Amino acid sequence: MRFPGRLLAIGLLLAMTVPAAAVSRPLELVDVEMSSELELILVEAVRDHNQARDGVKGLAAEVISRLEEAESDIAQDHPVLLVYLGSAYTLMGRDSESVSNAIRFTNRGIRIMNEAVEIAPKNFAVLAVRAFNNIGLPEMFGRRESAISDMKELIALYEKKPLSSRQLAVKSALEILIKVSEANGESEDMKLWKAKLNGLTLD
Repeated sequence: MRFPGRLLAIGLLLAMTVPAAAVSRPLELVDVEMSSELELILVEAVRDHNQARDGVKGLAAEVISRLEEAESDIAQDHPVLLVYLGSAYTLMGRDSESVSNAIRFTNRGIRIMNEAVEIAPKNFAVLAVRAFNNIGLPEMFGRRESAISDMKELIALYEKKPLSSRQLAVKSALEILIKVSEANGESEDMKLWKAKLNGLTLD
């Protein structure tokens, strides 16, 4: 099964790092609360997840192994860990040569990401991972509307708390919402998203 790479590889925060003062966390983890023990695992797992997302084969399975062990041993039900675990499963599905495995892994990943959002429905990092993962999944999985809803929520959360670490995710979300509105003939929505994008200042 072939997954469209253009949106899975979208620039969501992704693969960028913050200054050393922020413990060299990937940008998507800057504002995430976690123990120091989990941080050591999650920082590396997120970087490997992002490489897997960008096409490096074999890494998704390694990410899954590490995150499942961490979830079992030190961080049960941590929503950020879970959302990356779920995303990694969909990446393993994307890379599978078997259609049945692709569907099975992807559905498992979707369920885990949904569980993460149920635990933390207003967590920016959790919503961002699910949104940008889901928008790139094949239509057969029925995740497009959920992704669009998540992106709208990301924008609302950013407007309440405009942290610089959230800006690139919001920019990507707005660009997608503009394209979706244009494709659907929703001119008023398109104008709204364009106005918000034009008003977004990247630090």
